Amino acid sequence: NYGTKTYAVNFANTASLVTTNTALGNLGASADFTIEAWINPTAVNSSADCIISNTAAYDTDYANRWQLVLNSSYGSSSPLVSWQTSAGGGWPNGTKAVIPINVWTHVAVVRYNSVITMYINGKAVGTTQTTNMAYTSTGAIRLGKFTDRSAFTGAMSNVRVVTGTAVYTANFTPPTSDLTAISGTQFLLNGSTITDKSTNAYALTNTNVTINDNNYPFVTPPAYSYYFGGSTSVSAAANAAWA
Repeated sequence: NYGTKTYAVNFANTASLVTTNTALGNLGASADFTIEAWINPTAVNSSADCIISNTAAYDTDYANRWQLVLNSSYGSSSPLVSWQTSAGGGWPNGTKAVIPINVWTHVAVVRYNSVITMYINGKAVGTTQTTNMAYTSTGAIRLGKFTDRSAFTGAMSNVRVVTGTAVYTANFTPPTSDLTAISGTQFLLNGSTITDKSTNAYALTNTNVTINDNNYPFVTPPAYSYYFGGSTSVSAAANAAWA
């Protein structure tokens, strides 16, 4: 038994996933929320490669938007994870949120008591107050590509949007198995099919996104067996307690 592997989905060229429910992107004006994903970019193409967003276009859809993107500010081999909002600009600044390419990285953005924190592999890399920011746009959730920017290139796994709950409120160990649809889960992408695994089971418009069963962020711990080749043996020392 080699353990149970999880799956990822591949994004390349013009690939995208879009929910058909256009009210899903509303995170609320002040409630806690958690957005998280395992990502493995193979390149960064622009200042805004879409990981997940509630807007179709990066440059024009500003009102109450939220966008988690990769930014090429530090070069094509050092993408910066950036949270874009209706207030404009990217956050956090600096290199704390720079991640490597061709490596799985866990990213989470959490609003807890009106403070947003970004976590990279379970470590907080920045916080910002959100008392003047409402994420109430009712756009569909989009993964992989804005209509006006280059596409995210690489793989994603275990993408989850939870409203009403800050899943992480301090540094944490990243998940080591598939995420589940906990209370408040609005969207969940994992497993061997490209479908929403939340209880909402929203339909998805899939443009060139494919399942990747050879490159994924973790394997659940395996059970082991023992091979005996015909001339091998194992013995245990005598023990009176066994008599």
